Amino acid sequence: MAEFETAITLLGSSLQDNEKRTPLHAAAYLGDTEILELLILSGARVNAKDNKWLTPLHRAVASCSEEAVQVLLKHSADVNARDKNWQTPLHIAAANKAVRCAEALVPLLSNVNVSDRAGRTALHHAAFSGHLEMVRLLLSRGANINAFDKKDRRAIHWAAYMGNELTTSFTF
Repeated sequence: MAEFETAITLLGSSLQDNEKRTPLHAAAYLGDTEILELLILSGARVNAKDNKWLTPLHRAVASCSEEAVQVLLKHSADVNARDKNWQTPLHIAAANKAVRCAEALVPLLSNVNVSDRAGRTALHHAAFSGHLEMVRLLLSRGANINAFDKKDRRAIHWAAYMGNELTTSFTF
């Protein structure tokens, strides 16, 4: 670990690759909480955005790393940050069946019903992925079961399109 600390000191904690991802994005995706802490304490920007506007929190949620999510939240990661598709970390959690991550995010959100560029809420994404536990969580936290996307589709439409029988029966 001492060698890594030396590298951070020499190179900096906010270097970007060709996709504008920082070492913090990589550590978040890998769920390496020790490296996350070290990078943050070395000055890495917790809310840095890559060329798709994904933050380290988006990346941690995409890999279902609840430990990394907790570390980032402890250091004031923006739970309402949007990527280029206007998706928040909650949208990513719902699409990736990351229930534990969603449980950490929901109490901190300004709005559980925020929609992405296509007008879809996290509930739409959960229904699309057929994850009943996520659908239940979102509904219990105030998700609007009647929210329409830009094509006038509700979550139940997405569940039915994908043949997600259990999700369809629960969202109707």
